[in-house]
Amino acid sequence: RNTPIEPSGPPDLVRVGQDAESMRRQLVAEIDEARSARQALDQRAPVVSAIRRELAAHAPDRLGQIQLAGQVSPAEGVLAGDWWDGIVVGQDVMAVMLTDVSGHGAAAGVAAMRVKHSMTYDTMRGRSMARAFEGGADALSGDEGRFATVTAFHIDTSTGLVRYANAGHHPMLLLNPEG
Repeated sequence: RNTPIEPSGPPDLVRVGQDAESMRRQLVAEIDEARSARQALDQRAPVVSAIRRELAAHAPDRLGQIQLAGQVSPAEGVLAGDWWDGIVVGQDVMAVMLTDVSGHGAAAGVAAMRVKHSMTYDTMRGRSMARAFEGGADALSGDEGRFATVTAFHIDTSTGLVRYANAGHHPMLLLNPEG
């Protein structure tokens, strides 16, 4: 049976014993909470890794004279709604898209995956940048309060022609080797 022991003895020692028991109970509760938090993290880690893999760029290293490189570094945590990618859409044409879906964490990552898949699908099918932007916006419908900024451009390596569209993203900079 779990019958509590009644404290006895000098009042000062009784209080010390009660304080020690209270601290022990608090430590046990905190250890249980930390164990639960660790288990939750262990269970979510594969999901976060899968979302990060889906949002990673799958762009070819090079198309003609164009060489692509980039990195996404979330401002908070390990997952956010940011992504970029490059897609070959013709023999000499590459589309490059850069998107920032609002928020951080798994919910923003899932929303960003929906936007990326929609925009990539439209782009690979040869649809216009405007149509790809519309598809990305449609992918966010029903996700109350979430929004995205997007910039995209098509680069024709045979003619040097660059066409771009921007939906709320920071303006692009074109730099040459001299800066």
